[in-house]
Amino acid sequence: MTQPDDDLLAQLAASASHLAPALGLPDADAMLQSICRTARLVFRAAACSVAELQESEGALRYRIADGAGAGSIVGMRLPLDRGVASYVATSGQAIAVDQVRQDPRFAADVADATGYVPRAMLVVPIEARTGEVLGVLSVLDADRDAVPPEEILDIAAAFADQAALALQLGTVVARFGSVLLGAFADAAASGDVELSLALRRRARAAKGAEADAAALAARFGELRSLGPGVTYTAGRIVDEFLGYARASRGRRG
Repeated sequence: MTQPDDDLLAQLAASASHLAPALGLPDADAMLQSICRTARLVFRAAACSVAELQESEGALRYRIADGAGAGSIVGMRLPLDRGVASYVATSGQAIAVDQVRQDPRFAADVADATGYVPRAMLVVPIEARTGEVLGVLSVLDADRDAVPPEEILDIAAAFADQAALALQLGTVVARFGSVLLGAFADAAASGDVELSLALRRRARAAKGAEADAAALAARFGELRSLGPGVTYTAGRIVDEFLGYARASRGRRG
């Protein structure tokens, strides 16, 4: 006989698997990797990296990198009171340094640990549309002839804008995971046999983005129970709405 918790686990897995494709959520790290690689090629640079701001830990965490030293720097944490990248993260100001060894902000020991010490750095803040700094994008030893000097900061900022979207995507995915797991715990404690009931309760009790995520997950859970045909049709409707919304936003811009 199937236990209630087994049924809830199956619903949890199904809800998660239906939400991602229905919302068109790609992998955030894969997007960041593509951004870093493209930026490195455009600037003909030795390396490019994205570091995520973790204010609660007082540090930047290097999440993705491409090029020289990439394998060593990913996962490394840089305290917010050290390094050129930390200066950019805390000030929100882009900076280009031609001789990093002569800059007192440069964390030479961190660079040494990656196996690659740059001569020059271009670092720009990664900002949400609200102005909140999410992290920094760093380009090491860019070819001066690759991009017109007057366009360097604008192009780097454009890559940072793309990175901001990817980082925010990762936050959304994490929020859905938290909501689903929290609802599962609530359902198990309350003896519910339908995960969507717990998600509805969580949506009513929560506020802001968490409430929206719980309500959306509940809707897809309820649709799933009506059969694959209904779920597929709902996904198509969501796709059409997203396409319309994106086109409308483009016309307004």
